Amino acid sequence: MAKSIDAAACTAQAAFPHLLGHAASLGGKGLDKRPPSPDGASTAAESATQPEYIRTYRAVRRLSVACISVPEGGHLVPTAQVAKALARRGHRAHLVSIAGVAGKVAKGCADAGCSFVGLAEGVGLADSGSCEAADLSDRGMMVTMFQYYSDEMKGPLRDFLAAERPDMVVADFTTPCAWEVADELGIPVLLNVPGPLALFKDLSWTMMATMYVRLRRAVGRSEAELTMALFGKIDMLLKSRICLFHTFFGLEPAQRVPPNYIITGSTAPRSAGGSSETSDPAFNDWLAWVRAEGLKVVYVTMGSMQILLDFQVRALYEGLAEIPGCAVAWSLKSQQQAYLPNGGAGLPKKFHVQQWLPQGEALQLPEVALVITHCGFGGMNEAIAAGKPIVATPFRADQPVNAGIVKERGVAEVLHTKTLSKESVRDAVSRVMADESYARCAKELQASLGKTGGAEACVEAVERFAEQGCEELVAPPGARPALAPRTPGRAARPLALGLACLAVGLAAARLASRR
Repeated sequence: MAKSIDAAACTAQAAFPHLLGHAASLGGKGLDKRPPSPDGASTAAESATQPEYIRTYRAVRRLSVACISVPEGGHLVPTAQVAKALARRGHRAHLVSIAGVAGKVAKGCADAGCSFVGLAEGVGLADSGSCEAADLSDRGMMVTMFQYYSDEMKGPLRDFLAAERPDMVVADFTTPCAWEVADELGIPVLLNVPGPLALFKDLSWTMMATMYVRLRRAVGRSEAELTMALFGKIDMLLKSRICLFHTFFGLEPAQRVPPNYIITGSTAPRSAGGSSETSDPAFNDWLAWVRAEGLKVVYVTMGSMQILLDFQVRALYEGLAEIPGCAVAWSLKSQQQAYLPNGGAGLPKKFHVQQWLPQGEALQLPEVALVITHCGFGGMNEAIAAGKPIVATPFRADQPVNAGIVKERGVAEVLHTKTLSKESVRDAVSRVMADESYARCAKELQASLGKTGGAEACVEAVERFAEQGCEELVAPPGARPALAPRTPGRAARPLALGLACLAVGLAAARLASRR
């Protein structure tokens, strides 16, 4: 088989030398203008219609790629989607994370043709009850939790990468062990960034100092310092690596970006929509009742990590209960269901509450009128991909930034989670359901997202980088600021941080003296 491929490659190289070079530079994209299939997969029929030299090139350039992420959904899921897309293109792809997450992703990986590599057996996950990660999550120390995962993964990851010797690593931007170990072993790294450009466009140390003060007040000094350290690392990576940003213009305004930034769009599977049911029988039974009653569905999700307080659960429930003409599908952790009336037992028929729902499938249903979400970047993009307006309930990290973006685009209303009430929930949901402009703007964003390549664009970047490198695109030491985000040099950072903290302290003292 290898000899036949080599012979075919030589024949193709002789017959189409200029076209093979062009295929290498574009990863085949420029020679096959059709959009990806709805689920992102290249079907056998599509493959058969591609020019022979493209198929030969991809066969010869079969890569081994390790896609590495911490196990939390907002980072793991987009990393898994890249790994699956690589496998569909014929590459040897590995999704690497904490072993405890295997039950959530291993089968999906196997079905797509990639392997799941579980590291650090015995390390508990944030949603698995009493363990280190769960304790950190409960205390709001998310960066400390990510660092804990990374530290536990680092040793076994080094062993795996040393044995596998992949051609490339695709590293989630919150997983330091991925790029640290890859650098030790001399393996090229692409940075996977499932987040908006707006989160990183101004990593000034004034902004960082403000973040430090807020974090120190909210969760303590150690979390604040670790967050600053992580953002310092990310700042350097954003300049020195190819970065795959899962955002898109339309969601964010058109703008100049550094040459090493590749804008891919969301990696979530694209669906043609119009689904009539999901893979969950219990949900489908409830949906049949909803249709018989002629109701619209409000879908409520807060992601895998967010822990709602009792007053927040009550506010959502009581506010939604007062809205006529709607039913509620709510993905709510079992521990938090205890905050519902009677612990969630005997709720009105209009409420369908489960610990887990098939979100990607459910959002495509025409009955779903809007989504209440914490505005994690992945979940927000799933709502956009389905063309659904949003009521945003941001809590932390990039969520307030994301919520501000979709509000500015006319897609969302934003609620303040610290003062959440049944009145604010009722009024915001009623407003979005009654005003057709929200749904119209959501459809416009959906169309913009549909123009992007998503996970397939990530694969093309991997193929291009493997073939050509990126020396001309990344910023070398001492590069002009135009090539990368403007931040002070390392030597100036302690002074800048100290001055910013002093300014904040003086302002607080002046305010106190006026009282």
